[in-house]
Amino acid sequence: MLSLRSRRYHPFAVEAYFRKSLVVGFVAPQRELAGLLPAPFSLDLVNEEFGFLAAAMVDTKGLRPKGMPKFTGRDFILIGYRIFARYETAAGKRR
Repeated sequence: MLSLRSRRYHPFAVEAYFRKSLVVGFVAPQRELAGLLPAPFSLDLVNEEFGFLAAAMVDTKGLRPKGMPKFTGRDFILIGYRIFARYETAAGKRR
């Protein structure tokens, strides 16, 4: 059983069993990805031309709020993506 920690945007922790997962990384031209990021983020580029993106698919079993009985859990396939980005603070620090 895996317990996912609650983050600021999650009102509660969840529990689930991860059956399988698949993560695929891609390289794409800057012009294809740049419009997907809000300011003040910028693409993390290679050769000043290509950005990176990763797509993940996770097959979960019994996904439920932490502490709830197993019968309340549901099976899902979760899909998400991440674009590799940079952020510069007002003080000029790169993140």
